[in-house]
Amino acid sequence: MASSVAALEPFLILARTAKGAACASLINQAIEAQGTFVFSELLATPAVKELEGTAHQQSLELLKLFAYGSYADYTANPSRFPPLSATQQTKLRLLSIVSLASDCKTIPYAKLLAVLALDNVRELEDIIIEGIYSNVLKASLNQQHQHVRIEFAIGRDIASNAQLDSMIQTLGAWCQQCETLLTNIHSNIASANRQKTSAMDEQVALQERIAIQKQAFTSQMSHKLMDGHGLRDFRSGYGTDKKGRRKF
Repeated sequence: MASSVAALEPFLILARTAKGAACASLINQAIEAQGTFVFSELLATPAVKELEGTAHQQSLELLKLFAYGSYADYTANPSRFPPLSATQQTKLRLLSIVSLASDCKTIPYAKLLAVLALDNVRELEDIIIEGIYSNVLKASLNQQHQHVRIEFAIGRDIASNAQLDSMIQTLGAWCQQCETLLTNIHSNIASANRQKTSAMDEQVALQERIAIQKQAFTSQMSHKLMDGHGLRDFRSGYGTDKKGRRKF
């Protein structure tokens, strides 16, 4: 994104003094230029705004098209815009892929061919590869399954307040999902802690029962030794000789 803004900078400087036809020509050059993919700053300049309702309205519409429109918008009403060069058509198709990537990360070739009005896969893949080398996209082509997987795409300009409201609603829904997930995580942690505490309590109780059993057994053995049974059993192992002396 930073490189795209830098690529647009020379045209922003020229737009400070360009008027009428010169401004319309500047718009065409900016769109044609290598590395320019965001155009909101140029669209916001006074000279460009002054083209509204003039003979150069088409150039203004062209800039809006590249700022937040799509190739389908162009083919739906091409008379609204000046003719596109081959370079401009490729760039608009690439920007259209960027817009599609905001809604779906895995896009079938068939859908892209239809939306971009292309006849062959090779041309489609060339556009995607150009986007990758231009740092507009980070994507992988799956020729076996005939789809492209978009890992990253630059952000495009916002068309209207309605589009901004939609983005806010999407972010709001995402935040709500995050809150719900956090609540579930905290609940699971609390449940795990309760189970851990219960298991520790059971372990302590078991150790106490074992200690009581050991103590009872030891006490029982002590009583048996003290009541003389053990002593008589021990003495029964002795004998006496003829003179009454003990012998083993």
